[in-house]
Amino acid sequence: MDGLTTVVYDKWDKGEFGTMNPAQAPNGSWTGTNVVVYRDGMIGPRPGIKIVDQGVPSPIGPLVGLGFTPVGGAGDTPIFFIIGTKVWLFDPAGTSSLVEASAELASAPPDNTIGVVISKESVRSIGSEVYFTVDNDKTYRLNGNTQVLTPIADSAQGTDIETYRDRMVVANGGLRVFYSAAADFEDWPPGNFFDVGPSWRIINMTEFRDSMLIFTASGAWTLTGTATDGTLRRLSDTLPPQDKAVVKTNDDIVYIPGSRSAPVSYNGSYGDERSMQHLESWTSAGRTCFGVQSYGNRDVLFLANNSKLLWRKNGAWSIHSIGQGVGPWITRYFDDNVVLATTGSVSNDPDFYMLATNLDRPAFTSDTWASPGDHSNTPLNAFFSLPTYLAPEGKELRVRSVTVDFVKYDTGSSVANNISVQTETLYGELSQGYSQSAPSPAVLFNEGGEFATNTGLRQRAVLRGTAGPFGGGYRISLLNPVAWRLIG
Repeated sequence: MDGLTTVVYDKWDKGEFGTMNPAQAPNGSWTGTNVVVYRDGMIGPRPGIKIVDQGVPSPIGPLVGLGFTPVGGAGDTPIFFIIGTKVWLFDPAGTSSLVEASAELASAPPDNTIGVVISKESVRSIGSEVYFTVDNDKTYRLNGNTQVLTPIADSAQGTDIETYRDRMVVANGGLRVFYSAAADFEDWPPGNFFDVGPSWRIINMTEFRDSMLIFTASGAWTLTGTATDGTLRRLSDTLPPQDKAVVKTNDDIVYIPGSRSAPVSYNGSYGDERSMQHLESWTSAGRTCFGVQSYGNRDVLFLANNSKLLWRKNGAWSIHSIGQGVGPWITRYFDDNVVLATTGSVSNDPDFYMLATNLDRPAFTSDTWASPGDHSNTPLNAFFSLPTYLAPEGKELRVRSVTVDFVKYDTGSSVANNISVQTETLYGELSQGYSQSAPSPAVLFNEGGEFATNTGLRQRAVLRGTAGPFGGGYRISLLNPVAWRLIG
């Protein structure tokens, strides 16, 4: 190529390009691990998770339930979890210790993805209570203020629960839906039920846009009108979701199908199975994962049982490797945080961690619900790569320099702020001495945090004389935790 050309990368809003051909990935996209797009348009490391000391339940054992009720006063217990037939409650903010609910469940939730309990935002009553259903048992009401667990006499039992208009509805693990009396979730007349389809199991029910979407193991249905005399019709053959992996937002319903890892977006009429196919690589297909929305900033998160996290933050999807063996357990904690948990076992109690979804900067050691690394003050291993740039008209080029505009922070970590750059020549001729392997990353910036501030200082660094030979294109990767604005 004749002369010099400057290529500028200053938008990150398209998010992770995943399995796309890097040469075909759109401008504004990237692929990486443990980085998110901040609200101001910059890209940088996600916050590390921070452990919550909730106390030790007795007996310890694997989780079979996790949920949240929005009670925030002194002595309140907004997070609950279930081990066997016992329900435990605690407050991550430390205003109350671990408390056992006033009663035990009649039967433990089945220890499988169909039967475990994940509370839903739509089935908490106004105030301090949340409802959940236990398969092969009944529906319960739990008070986060008083820790009183109340079994609902003669109520339905099942694998999913929802509110629709003025009634509570429960799917029984098959094709039948039971519903409560009007405006009375404590009254369940025996004849209040309807069946969905001929034979396929109901996986999820979600009230959406004045109707109730019902996802079965073979397509989606919708109920309009009332539960007693409404219209039930089949909508589409969309891929069925995994159990507990459906998240409703203000715009759509996002879920992970049982047959693949890439999310599907459902708009109330059909499932868009193509637009997010490139996210298939976030975890292996068939992995159990649960989903949640953080209400304060409308983030959507899916956590798999191999500690992989798929996160839509500020409209951009990103992929993360979470430490400490968490997953698939995840639930909301008020508006700006989510709680992640390990499953635990008969010999190990589960551990609970907070992920701060409201941070739009690297985490500090002084943050209440975040740390620079996962349960650590050592920063995360964060990196991303840009789409491949190909020379126009089949010409050749080489990268002469890389300029990075960034913001540096004093995070409180003893590890220096660092940026390393890797420039990889693509489609070079072997006769020129071109190596098929990328060169080692070069350190662009390395400096102690004491030279920055906790409000951030803007800086530019330039890497000149990169190691790559001439070729038909190049690819740039950036490693280590600083907030990036522009790369040129």
